[in-house]
Amino acid sequence: MTKLPDAHRSAWKALGPPQTRQTTHDVNVSECGSVHGAVGWQQQGYASKANTPAIQDTFTFTSASAADAAYRTLRTAFDGCRHNLRAFQAQHGTPQDAVVTKTASITDGTAYSRSWTAVAGISMPGRQTNHYYVVRRGALLTVVQYTQPGVVATADPHHQDSGDRADLSTIAEHM
Repeated sequence: MTKLPDAHRSAWKALGPPQTRQTTHDVNVSECGSVHGAVGWQQQGYASKANTPAIQDTFTFTSASAADAAYRTLRTAFDGCRHNLRAFQAQHGTPQDAVVTKTASITDGTAYSRSWTAVAGISMPGRQTNHYYVVRRGALLTVVQYTQPGVVATADPHHQDSGDRADLSTIAEHM
């Protein structure tokens, strides 16, 4: 990918070459959801100039319909994630403040913003906003995510969710 979301402010740099991973299992892309049925998986890590993380996961499927099924399942998981995250927070004694918002959509692409006090696991612990961009094209499904530590999406003047539609289109163009 030549341009990640929030590129102007973050100045993303690749952390080495993309890595090919095993897909013999469901792949968690967040506490909200996982990808099932991929036959190929390539992961690329990035760091911003402030040393915050971003990840691009590209999954290959045997057919466009298999990729579409995985996309729809992941989208449904994100749409219903608030309740599950708050239960997860309660289980770990963390404030139950998770909010997941769909910020944009295009044909076969959806963006989400998730603000919460994260529990250590997939996410780093503490107050943060995570941005997710999920796009399907043909037999490919790409998930791009980045984290803003200590930031609540609704209070952050730098990240504009209104730009998420354009970011989804950029991701789709580079798949």
